[in-house]
Amino acid sequence: MVKVSNKVYTYHYMATPTQKTPLSIANPASNHTPLIFIAVIVLVGAIGLVAYIAINTERASAKKQTTSPTSAISKRGSTTPSSSSGSTPTTIDSLLAPSVGPDAAHAKVTVVEFLDFQCPYCQVSAGIVVQLFEKYQGQPVRFVFRNLPLETLHPYATPAAHAGLCANEQKKFIPFYSIAYSRQSEITPDNLYLFARDAGLNMNSFSSCMSKGIYYSQIQKDVSDAINLGAQGTPTWFINGQRFEGALTFEVLSTIINQELGIK
Repeated sequence: MVKVSNKVYTYHYMATPTQKTPLSIANPASNHTPLIFIAVIVLVGAIGLVAYIAINTERASAKKQTTSPTSAISKRGSTTPSSSSGSTPTTIDSLLAPSVGPDAAHAKVTVVEFLDFQCPYCQVSAGIVVQLFEKYQGQPVRFVFRNLPLETLHPYATPAAHAGLCANEQKKFIPFYSIAYSRQSEITPDNLYLFARDAGLNMNSFSSCMSKGIYYSQIQKDVSDAINLGAQGTPTWFINGQRFEGALTFEVLSTIINQELGIK
């Protein structure tokens, strides 16, 4: 049994004067040119290998599910907005956010995920979340999805977040969510429309929603709340107000939820 607390869980020949100099000595460049050419090829290949490893490290490591809360998380940069006096108080749950399960008044456990559609660790978590829907169907467990797009790492995360909220407008957030994560490598502003179509959305309404950009202020509120709540990256979870970070496994999330439900 995992004890839940308020703590964050949170790679050589020399020619004589009377001898004729061999061709290889008379033209040393012809002897060393192949070696130089090979060296250049090796150097270029090494640089390419290093670049390939660097680009793929984040995605490859995300596939290694772990029970360590902080070992699988996409981190933010150091720039963070600060709250100003008179601003809306920070909240964890949000009635405007997509959700699954009972409403806030009837939920005994509320699981809030701050996500980024281009985050590879969130992609790992997406399949686990769907399993949790099935496990806790009919129980007082509420799942809420809020956005924390890490734009410096993932350039299309904010448009994807907006597309998700437009899908939620038609009560199609979960189909869109599942498609976007299953086809994460294909995310572009144009492909978001293909995801919406495949999720069964009314495309006229979706296109109108996207062109108006009406949910960008909601996304900024999500980001501001996440930062004020101490979130440093994605995915970040709040389960009945307790913060956990990283790609938590199905078993870990289930244990925490069960504790909150009073199930041993």
